[in-house]
Amino acid sequence: MVQVDLITGFLGSGKTTFMRHYARYMVQQGWNVCILENDFGAVNVDVMLLQDILGDHCDMESISGGCDCDTHQRRMRTKLISLAMQGFDRVIIEPSGIFDVDEFFDILHDEPLDKWYRMGNVIAVVDAKQEQQLSPQSAYLLASETANAGMVVLSRSQLAKPGQCEAAVAHLKRALTACKCSRVFQPEEILAKDWAALTEADMARIARCGMRQASCEKLHFEEHEAFSSAYFLELGLPRARLERNIPSLFTDPACGRVLRVKGFVEEAGQWVELNADGTFPIINATREGVSPVGTLNPYERVEAETIAFSEGVKSEPNVKTGIYISEIHNGDYIKVREVDFGNKSPKRFTATVASALRGGTLEVRTDSISGPLIAELTIPSTGGWECWKTLQTDIVKPVTGIQDIYFVFKGRKGCKLFNFDWYKFNR
Repeated sequence: MVQVDLITGFLGSGKTTFMRHYARYMVQQGWNVCILENDFGAVNVDVMLLQDILGDHCDMESISGGCDCDTHQRRMRTKLISLAMQGFDRVIIEPSGIFDVDEFFDILHDEPLDKWYRMGNVIAVVDAKQEQQLSPQSAYLLASETANAGMVVLSRSQLAKPGQCEAAVAHLKRALTACKCSRVFQPEEILAKDWAALTEADMARIARCGMRQASCEKLHFEEHEAFSSAYFLELGLPRARLERNIPSLFTDPACGRVLRVKGFVEEAGQWVELNADGTFPIINATREGVSPVGTLNPYERVEAETIAFSEGVKSEPNVKTGIYISEIHNGDYIKVREVDFGNKSPKRFTATVASALRGGTLEVRTDSISGPLIAELTIPSTGGWECWKTLQTDIVKPVTGIQDIYFVFKGRKGCKLFNFDWYKFNR
């Protein structure tokens, strides 16, 4: 039977960010994983945020919108039937932040799903800085999303003020009590830790947390009477104006009670993520890059935007291919850390690229941009910037063990060379 894990949490709690950590860990354990994203809005923005973890052992499906409980259940049931036929070991579901989890358990008890799936872990993500005054409907959903959890993972705990983590747990307890749920979380069932510092032991603990049988007194309400979603496409507003205006949405009474804002805005040909609280993330780049959460398996498909550090290049989204690397010019490069080649060197290097001009050369090096050359891929014109072609070349210098690798781009000076979607090494 296929194990199903639920990642639950209220709007803006950080479920998608945690999903990245969890799915990556599952793939590292050797599981074939499918992520199922369920979003209340008409468009599932979170799908774009998960593109970089997809590969040969990690796929993704999505469900967007839905006007009532029956619609939710019907769409979820249909999607799970489809996934059951595709050979996955694990299905990880991130429900909408306003999803009544009881609806999901009802689905799994239906035929034929009850013969194909078994319930695994329920992991509830709770914002350590969560607003203490929630509407009755919001408080009920918070309780519903956590009542069956084997573990509560606090998000943003590293940013919390003294006492905020404790206040968030107390708030959760009050929400459970209000809907007559007897679920009590023990200290070992609550994890308050900076997610960037999660160890393999932490992830293993989360991955075996299981679930608890608990029930809440049902609060019946029409979902769209309590919550609504607004979708805007191609507003044409510059980032600076959005930075000025969006925070006012959370405080202006004329806007009602805004719980979250999410999406992307284009600036200078690059897409910038819009955070749940209306702020724009600022990432201070270093040449060392972010601390790796583990080693990278080069023998699986790796998205080109999996980057520790880069010079010159940009990322662009595409509905068909997801995110890819663009604006590649002569001398630009990408650094990838902690690539584990194992005890035996690969024989070939594969990459998917596209070019409307003469293309260029992709060099694969270790240690530095001028380090040992392990592969060199000549890229011709493919007929367009999104006319993708998968190319291969031989490994010219054996490489083993854990290495930092550099993709160094060469070609005519001044012009854009090619786009880069994904790569893998072949034994």
